[in-house]
Amino acid sequence: MTDQRLLLADTMVVVWYVLDPGRLTNVATSAMESQTASNYPISTSAYSVVELVYMTEKPNNGISPEEFSAVMEVLDDPDGPFVVVPVDHGIAATVKSIPRHFKGEDGTTITNADPGDRVIAATAVKHGLSVVTSDSKIHGLSAVLGDLDVVWGAA
Repeated sequence: MTDQRLLLADTMVVVWYVLDPGRLTNVATSAMESQTASNYPISTSAYSVVELVYMTEKPNNGISPEEFSAVMEVLDDPDGPFVVVPVDHGIAATVKSIPRHFKGEDGTTITNADPGDRVIAATAVKHGLSVVTSDSKIHGLSAVLGDLDVVWGAA
């Protein structure tokens, strides 16, 4: 793993890893398996844990309390594949460098008002991690931020 950046899984990647691994791409699965096989945990933001709580409260497209417990059991396992990274002052300050509005590849302006996306991107930037995500807005951010690398689709 010395020639690759370590990984930060976004909220949905953690959920899919635990509850529905078939939703992960081959590229994402391979990167995550490679990292854990090298005895490096996959990071996830503490903000993702907050988002998991909110997901249990959503009437549609959320997760059940039982699914929440299953995901938390994996996150809490000291021998599991994940380590939860706190949202500290440095990450909070880095959020300022993550644009809320940016130009997409087609030249249109993209607005990303989701604080979770910006916190996850800031966590990756601050710690030099590659984000494993299917989120198109984080993918868009990687096109405008030179230090944000995204792992998801074809290499």
